[in-house]
Amino acid sequence: MAKTELPHHHGEEKMNTAEIREVLERVDNFQTIADVFRQLGDTTRVRIFWLLCHCDECVVNIAAMLDKTPEEIAAMMDEAAAKGYIRGYETLVDWEQAGVNLVEAGIELRVTPHKARGFDDIGMTIAQFDEVDTVLLMSGSYDLQVIIKGRSFQEIAIFVAKRLSPLDDVLSTATSFVLRPYKRGGRLYLPEEPDERECTVL
Repeated sequence: MAKTELPHHHGEEKMNTAEIREVLERVDNFQTIADVFRQLGDTTRVRIFWLLCHCDECVVNIAAMLDKTPEEIAAMMDEAAAKGYIRGYETLVDWEQAGVNLVEAGIELRVTPHKARGFDDIGMTIAQFDEVDTVLLMSGSYDLQVIIKGRSFQEIAIFVAKRLSPLDDVLSTATSFVLRPYKRGGRLYLPEEPDERECTVL
């Protein structure tokens, strides 16, 4: 590809300016980044994102805290959701307090990546299982971290043995069970306040 002549010369003979110009002309490649900066350049939108990450509030309350109308806040949130910046809204349930017996486990997987798509195929395959809550590609001593939930330790063990381990691309698994959460989704799981009326008799 022939080089593009520039008005001034500042050592560009070491680079292919034609290739650089070709990249710069692909405006669509930069549009997503421009949209993100536009969102983050508005302090109201940034404050909405912060509120959504730190508390569960309705549109009316968010509007009151930011001195905006509910319609304005709803429009901003709808735009952010349409562009994929907001992927959904999660309800954080304390299953122990709700009296539901639910076991959670983290599974470290070493897998074989595909030549063309890397870890994407095996990651998406595992993500399709109903028992799987989260699949993350990791750096370090293992490749994928999988968070699953079940009704018992045995149910999770059976899932790992009969569903995950037999997958062709899975080389090894290591399972760790969650015994107690102290913080999840940015929120503390505070223990019940001790009854100050209780006393210890020595």
